Amino acid sequence: MGFVIKMELDARDLRKFAFTGELSCGDISIPATISGSFYTNEPNPIRCEVSFNEKDLPPEYRPPYGPSIELKGRYQDKDVWVLNFQPEIMSEGSWEGIAELLIEGDLDEIDLSKCTAICSLAIPPTPLAGKLARHISRSREKKEDITRIEWNTQLGKTRLEYSEVSGVARQLGIHSAKVIINKCQIIIFVDSKSKGNTSLGAILERLDDNLEESLWLLSFLNRQRLNWYQASISTIPVDDNDDPSPTTFKADAHRDPWLGYENRKKELVLVEFNALADGLFQRLLSEYKTSLYKGAIRQTIGLLLSTYERGYFEAKVGVIYSALEGLIHALGADEKGDPPKIIGENLFKELHRKLKKCIKDVLEPHGIEPGVRSKLYENLPGLNRPTTKSQILKQLKDYELDLKNWWPDWADIEAQLKEILDRRNTFIHQGKIDDFRAYRADLIRLQALVELLILKVLGCPNDVLVDHAFHRVRSLGKPNRKD
Repeated sequence: MGFVIKMELDARDLRKFAFTGELSCGDISIPATISGSFYTNEPNPIRCEVSFNEKDLPPEYRPPYGPSIELKGRYQDKDVWVLNFQPEIMSEGSWEGIAELLIEGDLDEIDLSKCTAICSLAIPPTPLAGKLARHISRSREKKEDITRIEWNTQLGKTRLEYSEVSGVARQLGIHSAKVIINKCQIIIFVDSKSKGNTSLGAILERLDDNLEESLWLLSFLNRQRLNWYQASISTIPVDDNDDPSPTTFKADAHRDPWLGYENRKKELVLVEFNALADGLFQRLLSEYKTSLYKGAIRQTIGLLLSTYERGYFEAKVGVIYSALEGLIHALGADEKGDPPKIIGENLFKELHRKLKKCIKDVLEPHGIEPGVRSKLYENLPGLNRPTTKSQILKQLKDYELDLKNWWPDWADIEAQLKEILDRRNTFIHQGKIDDFRAYRADLIRLQALVELLILKVLGCPNDVLVDHAFHRVRSLGKPNRKD
């Protein structure tokens, strides 16, 4: 009797390589023997061992820290290019370490204007991909057109894809099982006409630069840090009757995008799939790319995502404060990036002089030494800066955010924000969490506040937000009376 097993990813496979090539770093290039291994179908580093003649290196040479060492050669009739190799164990004539990226295949320059090139990238399973899978299934049942989330990059038209492919059949006891592998991918239809002569390896190397903005936006919408860990690019010749045997080219890449984070669980996507597939994702991406606040949004998304990943609660609390305050500062800053001011600079200078004189006149007769007065003078510039609470309230008003259903009906929003910021001050200055339930509620509310502010800045309409994505914060406001 047979049955079906569905898996998110294919079973990992250990891939080994060994070849003679060269080690290069800056102006230095020497012969080397290179071997290593990595596991396919999952993000993990490429482990490498490099052997060479120590005399080929300059005297007292030490490899620099950072992504500057490359390894090149040929293995099994393929060009191999290992980038960002970082030695961890160094002995005479031998380095062992890890690399971030390995590219192999046809890496010579080709004329892409004569080809159709398609690049596919594997990314971790996401909530948005799950919605795409259900949409594909329903559309096929109803024989309707399938819509996908699509956007434009410098490489060409790009889309989020979800597919099921048959894996290797498995024997489980006396039963045989058909394996179905679920794959979440990003597909790029490379704009060949605008690329001219280039190598497939160069395209794979620059994937980060071309996809960074869209991957950060997808990560934000999924509440899950996303990055590609495998990529494959292949070319199909344009019809040419003069060429009886057209040549195809192919290259693959394996990458370890990041070590050290792990998603706590699958979270809910923030925006309706149908709206994103109907062009909203491209509009949000275009707004993000051109936004005055792009740098702040990028920084805030990174901090926000870490609060959804496995980690210590105290760390998440500290990070969400940083995310909120950094975003609020950026949204309220002037053209120079300075914090907002309550009154004009010239008027405050006059007030500052009078306050300094007042402090001196009051304290000097009491014998207070000048050093104490100087400490008071240092605090005066802060008088012209609005409080964090008032800056938050201003952004809530400017972006028309209503937080009433985040607290019980009897609660005063301004007073509640003040309590959150008071607890923030206690945590930052004393390292104390004296009421875990209150801090946990603060974390949930501030996560939602940061998310809604970013969505508002990017021009996302309210009616396409996924209602259930904010159920935790609204559940905090369910009681209608004081306990």
